[in-house]
Amino acid sequence: MQGECLKSMKKLLLPLLMLVPIIAAHSLNIDYGASIDSFTGGSLSDNSYLFGFEKASLYSSFQFNEKISFTVDGFYKYSFNTSTPIDNGGIFDLSTFLLGFSVGSIDLQVGRNFFGDYSGDILSHTLDGVSFSMPLSFATLYGNIGFTGLVNDKEVSLFKSIQDGEDNIKRVIEGVDLVKDMESLSVWASLYGYQDMGSLITNSPYYIGAGVKGSLLSDIYYTVRGNFKTGVSPYTKTGEETVESALILAGMGAFSIDWYMNIDKDIIRMLTPSMSLNIGISSGDSDLDDVQLGSNSDEALESISLYSPMGASGPGVVYSTSNQNLLYIKYVGSVAPFKTLQVQLESALFMRTVSGVSGNSDVMSDATGNYLGTEVSVSANYRPFSDLGISVSGGMFIPNKDVMTSGDPTGMLTAYVSLSL
Repeated sequence: MQGECLKSMKKLLLPLLMLVPIIAAHSLNIDYGASIDSFTGGSLSDNSYLFGFEKASLYSSFQFNEKISFTVDGFYKYSFNTSTPIDNGGIFDLSTFLLGFSVGSIDLQVGRNFFGDYSGDILSHTLDGVSFSMPLSFATLYGNIGFTGLVNDKEVSLFKSIQDGEDNIKRVIEGVDLVKDMESLSVWASLYGYQDMGSLITNSPYYIGAGVKGSLLSDIYYTVRGNFKTGVSPYTKTGEETVESALILAGMGAFSIDWYMNIDKDIIRMLTPSMSLNIGISSGDSDLDDVQLGSNSDEALESISLYSPMGASGPGVVYSTSNQNLLYIKYVGSVAPFKTLQVQLESALFMRTVSGVSGNSDVMSDATGNYLGTEVSVSANYRPFSDLGISVSGGMFIPNKDVMTSGDPTGMLTAYVSLSL
């Protein structure tokens, strides 16, 4: 009963929190507005289904003085998925509720905001907490401390451990990035860790990342990055109840190169073409029965080499898998035949690093092959006005039937419309 009262109070309080800064913004003649987003997609396979969401947002940001600012962004979102109707429904929440201020040379932000490490490989998520940036004599130090437990369950896209169960992931995440920016080169190092609240994982894993990005020529840019994961993970031997522990020694790496084709030809300048190549690899472990931390194993483990990301997203468009036990090679080509229209072609090849479990449950862990499949997709982004954007995309994933549980191709069609008011 008390929980229901708290939920009702939250539903009443959130609109009021949103309206206060909007009214204040109006009286102070500063920035505020609204947006409407609609996304619909369809998966085309033996078990076809529809998915998507409708979202309305109100936002406002204003400056109290040179050192203090406030931003709020609230939304109502209705999501649907015909394959899992029990998860359908609407939520009302805040994506941003942020107070920013400066103390000397340190810039601080407190509240709900988008948190991420410098590369985006380790952390990329909305959290509640504190972030800061501090200039040093030789570089800039960035820090984040965030909590996931207050974010709506349906908006959490973090990788789970066995102990998380079906409940919202209550996790404290902290990290720092040290970034050195030079004229045509940036170098960074990162250290991030997390604690699952109430989990059996007492020795939390840590991610140690580093990378470099810069330009080879005026229109060619590159990035080389990676991170190493270590810590201790519990596991149980198959058929036993005793919890054992093993040292985590895992990692991932990625390389990308982008060419914006600044060529002195009229047709090239008119089409503004670009090409990019992305290659990534993450370690796997052939001795594990499950990809989640705390999983079973058929034998005693001294170490675990399966890389488990902090976030659940991956590089695929049609083929949805997290970046673990995965080697991918992805090509993206883009042209703009008109100023208001951009067309993009993507193609990606997926392989397992080792035979064993991966981030997609459709992969047969006991299969001997490593090639998973290839996907191809095409998208068009049309923006007739600055406040209106329309995107349409379609693609297909062709699996390796010797490794995937289903050897039939899977297609996907999506449409997205965004209107700012």
